[in-house]
Amino acid sequence: MLYSFRHRPPRAFLVMTIMAAAFLITFRETLEASLVVVIVMTVLDRLGQRKLRLMLWNGVMAGLVASLLVALSIRWLFSSLGGHAEEVAEGFTMLLASGLITWMILWMSKVGSQMRSRVGSKAAEHLSRGSIFGIFLMSFLAVVREGTETVLFLQASILHTQEIFQEVGAIAGIAFALGFSFLMLKGFHVLPLKWVFRVTNTMLILFAAGLLAHGLHEFQEASVIVFGSTVLWDINPAVLANGSYPLLHDHGAIGGTLRALIGYNGDPTVLEVGAYVLYILGIGALWKCMGNREVGRS
Repeated sequence: MLYSFRHRPPRAFLVMTIMAAAFLITFRETLEASLVVVIVMTVLDRLGQRKLRLMLWNGVMAGLVASLLVALSIRWLFSSLGGHAEEVAEGFTMLLASGLITWMILWMSKVGSQMRSRVGSKAAEHLSRGSIFGIFLMSFLAVVREGTETVLFLQASILHTQEIFQEVGAIAGIAFALGFSFLMLKGFHVLPLKWVFRVTNTMLILFAAGLLAHGLHEFQEASVIVFGSTVLWDINPAVLANGSYPLLHDHGAIGGTLRALIGYNGDPTVLEVGAYVLYILGIGALWKCMGNREVGRS
């Protein structure tokens, strides 16, 4: 559930962590969409079709507008809900976001190394058939897919963080990814993409595990899930006399930091802990297996 500043006074380190989580989400999603645009743009230039850049950018703009409409729709939905329905909607959003992050990690692990050749071949195929709309569609789908995922991830994250700090981190992530992509377009390889995706994948796995656990917690609060609701442990210190939270409380500076990054909860249920551990083990094993297959092909 959402908490006001009165109940959760901001701490410098916690604020930085909230911003970092939002930065990670928007950086990764913007980078993936930008890579598609950069690859298609490179193909257009190589084949002497620079005039089609306008169609490419039209697709980008249309994707941004569609993503904005999705964001406004989700905000409207949550503002119109309350009580039981709000808890169910929050739980569903968190579980959906966790699922999408999982899909993104596994998909990029499978095709990440072939992304340039796949996108480039698809763009060249559209050009060979004279399909100008295909160029528009490639950029539109890339932007609207990543944009919609970003909206869902941020909405799920914002359910237990302060919105204003999240927005700052989100804007910074977008700006950094766009700058990174621009340098790539100009031929400057600042960081190896394989390393970037590997690091962000690791962080996103922990983030997705936290969303999964918190989503199940919301369903338990709404009595949608009635099993596994026994609190496994409660290490949250008592609220201080002045009404503020101690450092290690999951709404305090340190506990809140871990909550924003990895879904820490000071009083989790059996279901939350079980789901968190099984997710980490399962996605870790799948990721390693897919990585071994990739090495075997090379």
